[in-house]
Amino acid sequence: AAANGLPTNPILVNGESMPTVDLPSHTWHRVRIVYASIEQSLRLVTESSSGGTCALQLLAKDGIYLDTIPRSVTAIHLFP
Repeated sequence: AAANGLPTNPILVNGESMPTVDLPSHTWHRVRIVYASIEQSLRLVTESSSGGTCALQLLAKDGIYLDTIPRSVTAIHLFP
């Protein structure tokens, strides 16, 4: 892939490379993430094009709910 100028570790979401998702404000959105990788980790963060803020709340890891939910987090780290 690298010899042909293609990325060796592409990130695809529903078949789309490096997508962005626009969500309406003042509404909670529940997102389930499945991450499959051999060697690359991924860090997910939120950002706003209008300068607003967004809160991330962690409910579960590996399908198992945390003892205390929700847990405020600033980023989500996904590892292989």
